[in-house]
Amino acid sequence: MQEPQYRENLPEGCPLPESGPIQEEMIMYRFVHNPPSEADFASHVALGKITSSKDPRFFCRALSLSVFSTYKEAKKWQSKFKLPIAKIILRENDGRICLDGKPQKKHYAWWPHASCDVLGTISEIENFQDE
Repeated sequence: MQEPQYRENLPEGCPLPESGPIQEEMIMYRFVHNPPSEADFASHVALGKITSSKDPRFFCRALSLSVFSTYKEAKKWQSKFKLPIAKIILRENDGRICLDGKPQKKHYAWWPHASCDVLGTISEIENFQDE
């Protein structure tokens, strides 16, 4: 079976070998604008924040999207990003995902498939006002 296409052009070895396909519904949280746009689902590479790296694993993670497995953990980071938190629902065939970093941070790297309607994954967005 041929590997599905991803939203971004990924180098060999990416997604990371320890990632797995999304096989069942997963509730995750991501920072987005309200209203959200496709740009809210762009990687650091797509945004031009990272253009290269000598570390292929670091570069591969820079091609992924950051998501949190709990609202509580995302909330801890909200003061840095100053954006609303969206509850997103990832479903089978939405891409590959893996725990990224320390397990207690509940942070994941997600590589969406090209066929994934990223805006369609949003189930709700909090009403956030930057103080």
